[in-house]
Amino acid sequence: MPEPILPILEAMKASHSLHLERLLKFKEAGGKLDGDPNHETIEELINRERLAVSRFASSIEHMSKLHA
Repeated sequence: MPEPILPILEAMKASHSLHLERLLKFKEAGGKLDGDPNHETIEELINRERLAVSRFASSIEHMSKLHA
């Protein structure tokens, strides 16, 4: 039987939310991404994490409605 998707999505959202929180604190403390192999700035990484959190939240909302 396949594993329920909702707990997986919730765990992924929580993980990305925590990463976002840490990135924001890092930036606030003056942190920068030096030598990033993707040449990504801290702002780009923060925006990517915000997008991931938003997408997981949307997926969770959608899946919750399907299983309601």
